[in-house]
Amino acid sequence: MMKAEVVKSRDNPSVRHFARLSKERAYREECREYVLEGAKLLSEALSSGIRPKTVFFLEKCRRDFDFGVLEGCEGIRLYSTDERVIDKISDVKSPQGIVFSCPLPDTALPERLPQGFYLILDGLSDPGNLGTIVRTADAFALDGIMLTGACADPFSPKTVRSAMGSLFRVRLCRGEPNQIKAALDASDIPIFSALPSDEAGRITEIFASCAAVAIGSEAHGVSEQVRALSRGAVTIPMKGRAESLNAAVSAAIVMWEMTKRG
Repeated sequence: MMKAEVVKSRDNPSVRHFARLSKERAYREECREYVLEGAKLLSEALSSGIRPKTVFFLEKCRRDFDFGVLEGCEGIRLYSTDERVIDKISDVKSPQGIVFSCPLPDTALPERLPQGFYLILDGLSDPGNLGTIVRTADAFALDGIMLTGACADPFSPKTVRSAMGSLFRVRLCRGEPNQIKAALDASDIPIFSALPSDEAGRITEIFASCAAVAIGSEAHGVSEQVRALSRGAVTIPMKGRAESLNAAVSAAIVMWEMTKRG
């Protein structure tokens, strides 16, 4: 069985490294590594072909996870530790006892994209909403999500928890609006902006074989720059008195309408 090194000091360099990965987006991007928690996510990472880089665990977690499956992960570092260390590197008040890191995936925007259905998240700043959207995109087998503007970090601990493993399976790309437009144009994929407007087309009537729909932040909606690049606007018909929907709810309805014919 793979042997674990015992680490009990909160000042251990690997412990300090994990603590920074949890707290600092710039450090995550510099190191190309992010932090996740729990036996379920560790199992999902392995089943999705993702090899963890480092794993910290409490000995009591051996009953929840067979660490022997990590034998084939070349170069992995395995640390047995205690609650004080786990508390330092975990982002939650009640840690699950397993904290690990994975390589940060490549989110570079390609010049062309496969034809299909995509979301463009424009300045979506809430990490919980972002994680929920990623999880929903996984459920509907969306072809990908593109992030632009001041979006939340998809690899922050809060987003990772909300996505519940779907980050391993959903394609994420980042780019400026003009770059996204160029990549979609190269693949003949039209862009629509989701807007709460009576003048916009109904989301139930707009889609054929492929499209990308932009969802904006709850505070500001889709930016003028992205609207200017869109072929048109779509809206979700609502009979009630609420002016708008939560961004994650809007995204879920849009994804359902895009993919239900498939």
